Amino acid sequence: QKGLKIPDNISVISCDNIRYASYLYPTLTTVDVNKYEMVKTTIQILLEEIEEKRESALKIVFPVKVTERESCKKMEEK
Repeated sequence: QKGLKIPDNISVISCDNIRYASYLYPTLTTVDVNKYEMVKTTIQILLEEIEEKRESALKIVFPVKVTERESCKKMEEK
């Protein structure tokens, strides 16, 4: 409607690696994280906090997998 074209003017990226991403047009670039590991880690931390009654701040970084498809313009290497 605004005359924008994917991926020429704007990139579209999904954050869950949906099953249909490769069937859409243009095919959808996705970022996927292991949800099982994220939930498992969160529950472990929560249980430790409850049991030990301690306050702490944690920074946890989960690896992600990017599946680049047609909805994202290729980045130029510098």
